[in-house]
Amino acid sequence: MKKVLINLTTMKKIYILLIAIFTINIANAQWISGNPMTINEVSSLCFVNANIGFAACPYGSDAVSILLTTNGGLSWTHQNFYPQYSSPTAVNSIYFPNASTGYAVGDLIRILKSTDSGATWSEQNSGLINGHLYCVYFKTTDVGWIVGDSGILKTTDGGANWIKKQAPNPSMILENVHFPDANTGYAVGYDANSNIAVVIKTIDGGTTWTILSVPNGTNYSGFKSVYFTSTNTGYIVGYNGSMLKTSDGGSTWTTINIGTSQTLNSVYFPTANIGYVVGPDVFKTTDGGATWNSQNTNYPGLLSVFFIDANRGWISGFGKTYTTANGGASWISELPVKNNIEIYPNPTKGNLNIETNFYAEQKLEITNLIGLTIYTSFIYKKAIVNTSAFPSGVYIIKLSSDKETVVRKFVKE
Repeated sequence: MKKVLINLTTMKKIYILLIAIFTINIANAQWISGNPMTINEVSSLCFVNANIGFAACPYGSDAVSILLTTNGGLSWTHQNFYPQYSSPTAVNSIYFPNASTGYAVGDLIRILKSTDSGATWSEQNSGLINGHLYCVYFKTTDVGWIVGDSGILKTTDGGANWIKKQAPNPSMILENVHFPDANTGYAVGYDANSNIAVVIKTIDGGTTWTILSVPNGTNYSGFKSVYFTSTNTGYIVGYNGSMLKTSDGGSTWTTINIGTSQTLNSVYFPTANIGYVVGPDVFKTTDGGATWNSQNTNYPGLLSVFFIDANRGWISGFGKTYTTANGGASWISELPVKNNIEIYPNPTKGNLNIETNFYAEQKLEITNLIGLTIYTSFIYKKAIVNTSAFPSGVYIIKLSSDKETVVRKFVKE
């Protein structure tokens, strides 16, 4: 699969231009179209820090279902877990509770787990016969939940065992789940028989669930996303521009008019008062949902939003991803790199071969996941690095010149 080399000089010029435009017209957020790889859709994002993040792709090409970035989204590489599995699978949701351990779920009731920052993935037994899994969420490394069209799954041992928990109604299709604490959780979706939106709640860690009533509930055809900033304060969004807020744990709900009748796909609050919703545009609040402002991006079809703090965040959709470092005042496209490096064997126990098709000398730098430089050198076409003295773990390879930079990853066993 071909990707495009990042030209650092060009990126700097673009960034300077964006700042200039933003200064002139500060009322409107500036956006640039981006495409992390040749894919149709990025439906789920998860970042463990400002540099390392993952994306789930339900409809990728060449079995590209999970993407990894190690530089804050400037470039992405695909985590190809085929052909060890018998058939390709859409990955609908991905979540990493820490930098090394992550989970991904998708169609064909597939559950995947990685313990090496996405370098390798193992399949877990869901205990289900068939169905689709739409969302995974973990409160700790070992305790997590999955929802889909076959009910609710819970694990307390890192996925070694998944126990099915009965939804209040077996016809419920649950699309999203969130736990503000270990015992209190909320899930949203719709009822397949009545085509009416549903919200359910647990106060015992997901063992039992109850249906919550929402005002004019029959007017809502389905909810897509839920996020709680505390045990009692939370937000849900869904079809036809629907958005609701509760401040008492779901006993009562307030309807919010966000300014659109189109589907709202994802909601995320990095702080109690600052929140984002994506769908036909990006909407932001700074007063706990009392008022919302459109970011005027003119990029419809946004599916996911994720922030690590009040300022640094990412959004994605149909073939597009963007990042902001200033709370959405401006956004920059996340650009791909060309896949023109071969690294083998990977994982390795000793010598690591690095081959490129660059036509100029490149600086080679190897760092660990916390950014500590382990090895530096220069490479032209090919290099062999003896990693026998490296501690076991995941390492980042960066090849750079005055015109371009390419980042890859390898595992030392």
